[in-house]
Amino acid sequence: MEGKRRLSVNETSYWKYVDCFFISSDLMAIGAMRALHETGIKVPENISSIGFNYIKAAKFLNPPLSTVKIHADEMGKTAAKLLYNRNKGQNHPYESNNWN
Repeated sequence: MEGKRRLSVNETSYWKYVDCFFISSDLMAIGAMRALHETGIKVPENISSIGFNYIKAAKFLNPPLSTVKIHADEMGKTAAKLLYNRNKGQNHPYESNNWN
């Protein structure tokens, strides 16, 4: 992990034109926020950081991490229903030719 964080710190010199990072996991976003802090780049004053997957600890950071919550259980239920209906010969409403 130390090598990855060091790489992130070295690359921050190219980030001065970036307004926001959307990072694929909250844990990686926390690491990026730490690397930015270590190089003197202030979050959110100089750059914003958004994580993905909503870990509860995100709200306890300083500053708190903005994060996107994905409802994987609902996505799984919807996928199962769509697959079940497709196997029964029913199309998804958006797959029909009736867009009126």
